[in-house]
Amino acid sequence: MATANKNLITTQSELGTDGLITERGIKAYPNPLKETLNVSWGSPDKIFLKSLDVYSVGGNRVFSMSYKPDERQATITFQQLPPGTYLLVGRYSDSKTETIKLIKY
Repeated sequence: MATANKNLITTQSELGTDGLITERGIKAYPNPLKETLNVSWGSPDKIFLKSLDVYSVGGNRVFSMSYKPDERQATITFQQLPPGTYLLVGRYSDSKTETIKLIKY
C-alpha cells in the first residue's frame, strides 16, 4: 500500500517471512536469516527428498547434503558465509527439483 502527501511518499510491505513452503512441501525458515536455516519437508507417496544444495548467486555450491527417505528435517548453518542472496535447491527421487531464494543478512 502506498500513500502520497505533497512531498512525501510512504509505503508498507512485509519484509520477512516465517517461512516459505514449496509445492512439494519444503519449508525453509526464517527467511531472511542470520546464521541458521531450518528446513523441513514432506513428500508425496513413494517420492522423497534426496538432497539439499545451497548455491551462491555466483553459482558456487556452498552446502550439499543427501537424505534418507525417512528423514524430514535439517538445519543448515550460514555462519561462515557472507551476507547475500543464496538458492536452496531440493532434489527429489523422481529427478524433479524445487528452488527457494534465501537472503542472509
